[in-house]
Amino acid sequence: MPGTNLTREEAQQRAKLLTVDSYEIDLDLSGAQEGGTYRSVTTVRFDVAENGADSFIDLVAPAVHEVTLNGDALDADEVFKDSRIALSGLLEGRNVLRVVADCAYTNTGEGLHRFVDPVDQQAYLYTQFEVPDARRVFASFEQPDLKATFQFTVKAPEGWTVISNSPTPEPGTTSGPSSRRRVSRRTSRRSSSARTTPCTASTRRTASPSRSASTAVPRSPSTSTRTRSSR
Repeated sequence: MPGTNLTREEAQQRAKLLTVDSYEIDLDLSGAQEGGTYRSVTTVRFDVAENGADSFIDLVAPAVHEVTLNGDALDADEVFKDSRIALSGLLEGRNVLRVVADCAYTNTGEGLHRFVDPVDQQAYLYTQFEVPDARRVFASFEQPDLKATFQFTVKAPEGWTVISNSPTPEPGTTSGPSSRRRVSRRTSRRSSSARTTPCTASTRRTASPSRSASTAVPRSPSTSTRTRSSR
């Protein structure tokens, strides 16, 4: 497991200090057919019990481009080390953190797994966040007692099927040389990061794609894999 793992003492200290309110996560999967990395943008709102306290958020990523804490830009090269982003001088009460990173597709069943079907040569994706692999997809306080609400927005190529385990609006389409579909879903129930199931995508559109409260189902000609609902 990469980087520094959370100890029991660190988890206890962070649970006493932080109350996490919400995550907004924007994943750009428009290059999933080619693989490599994808852009992950996370905005997390959380409350802090002690003014001036220090803490950290977890992230496994090949590159971090931006870290903004309460409107102040931090030096990503300085604060991102060992799969952690250091957060210093936190404010008592509400804090807002935004992280822009490039995360990697995996083929190990961890984080955002990418599979290329040998029959149709198309890429299929699914998520597995137990534990602690949500940090491979978005910046998170990766421990089960720091629960929050989550909103995921997924950008996928035109023609992909994007299915969520929560009600979603009709997907929009971006303009430009490469059309993309944008789908959002929000959870009203508070959950740990490991228990979330964001919108995922597969490269073959079905005749009647479901956009209701079904779980994400990446499909290939020979397999059908169902991800776990968030709870």
